[in-house]
Amino acid sequence: MKKLNLLTILILVTTVLTGTGKAYADAVAEQTLGVFVSPAVDITKTSSNETGTMTFSGSHEGLSASFEILNNSAGENYEFLVGAKITTLGGEVSGYTSTGALMFGNTSILPSGEAAEDARVGGSNNMNVIAYPVTMKIDDSSMTVNFEEGRAFDIGTGCYVVNVKSSQRATLTQTIGTNPVSGSYSKGGDQAGTYKATIYFTSLSN
Repeated sequence: MKKLNLLTILILVTTVLTGTGKAYADAVAEQTLGVFVSPAVDITKTSSNETGTMTFSGSHEGLSASFEILNNSAGENYEFLVGAKITTLGGEVSGYTSTGALMFGNTSILPSGEAAEDARVGGSNNMNVIAYPVTMKIDDSSMTVNFEEGRAFDIGTGCYVVNVKSSQRATLTQTIGTNPVSGSYSKGGDQAGTYKATIYFTSLSN
């Protein structure tokens, strides 16, 4: 019991002595916070005219789509790749011809892979595949957009390459010509039905 009482007294005395001291320094607190934001891109379709009716001569009213492309890394050299595909009896194949025209494939009576390849290289034996010229425009003069036939991208080769350079925002507009590419449409060969092409994007940072 005595040891316990003695210990209690020493604690009280020490507390009292410590509490009577004076502090002469100002209190300073500092904290630095940081958050890392990863490089990112975004593609949003802003407007489109995606369906039309083709006349017996092969022409249509005009198709188009606009896409807003964004990236958050000024100074980075980004590329957006624009690909296309159609479905054939053998599966999906590239939807761009060797010159950058867009091919549409019949969805009711699928074209053969050979017909799609014939249309791709500018032939005239391509039943149920119809190609139309494409115009790509971008509203930022510092950016470029070009078709690259030998560029491997997902399915086959050939895609449009948008180089955004140091810009972070732009609108890309794709317009499909109203008249078919010569040799790709035949009144007696291309059968009635819905013809479709799918456009898709990806991005790369160099």
